[in-house]
Amino acid sequence: MYNSYFLKQNDTATPIQLQILDSEGTPFPLDTATSIEVVIGDETGRQLVKVPTLLEDTVGGLQFTLDDGDLLNVGDNRLEVHIYDAVGEKYVAPSKGFYKLRIQQALDSLGEEVTQYTLDYFLSEVTRSTESAREVVEQGLSIVPEMNAALEQTITATENANEATTQANNVAAVVSEFKSVESYLDTVQYVKNNIVEFNGSTYMARQDTLGNRPPLLDTEGKYNDYWYLAARKGDDGDATVTRYTQEFISTEGQTVFT
Repeated sequence: MYNSYFLKQNDTATPIQLQILDSEGTPFPLDTATSIEVVIGDETGRQLVKVPTLLEDTVGGLQFTLDDGDLLNVGDNRLEVHIYDAVGEKYVAPSKGFYKLRIQQALDSLGEEVTQYTLDYFLSEVTRSTESAREVVEQGLSIVPEMNAALEQTITATENANEATTQANNVAAVVSEFKSVESYLDTVQYVKNNIVEFNGSTYMARQDTLGNRPPLLDTEGKYNDYWYLAARKGDDGDATVTRYTQEFISTEGQTVFT
């Protein structure tokens, strides 16, 4: 067999023979190999594995046949030979590309479609897929605690940020209201923490108010429902200022105040 081989579907009698050559075209000895596999598949992967027998009169020669139950797709199939030596090394022939095994429909199978793998290969694929799915699930479960911890940290940080924002807004509201609006007028709308001057004293609003004056200190006390005293008017003095002058006495180095 060179690079391709033709076989009718359901032909289990005709042997398929190959001769393995190295990269220089020299027959590759197979008598020292510990095991040899013929792997047949297509672009989706392997479908069938056969164990060949060696051709005694041909160096590098081997042959195998298809058995009942060996299902291959009609059309071109790819073929490789896997050779294992005594030290566990594996050689794959051909080293480039694939051998081609073309399966043609027999007259008694026209209209039928061969689309399934052999049972062994199908079961091995199911097992491999199951193991892969299990690994994915285990990996996912392993990161769940880390994801929960990160989520809790995010929630805590969000709550702290919301609390800080609320406090900042409260402070901003107090600061924006904590301002002086000069002398009290009945026609002005005041809001909590506004500061006004009334009868020489300073008052701060206890709540929003319009037309409610601060209390009269002498008769109504220091606060009412709308205002409370912040600073009382000071007592008037006699307007007397004592003036000091100084005289420098150079002989004694002293200052005399008169």
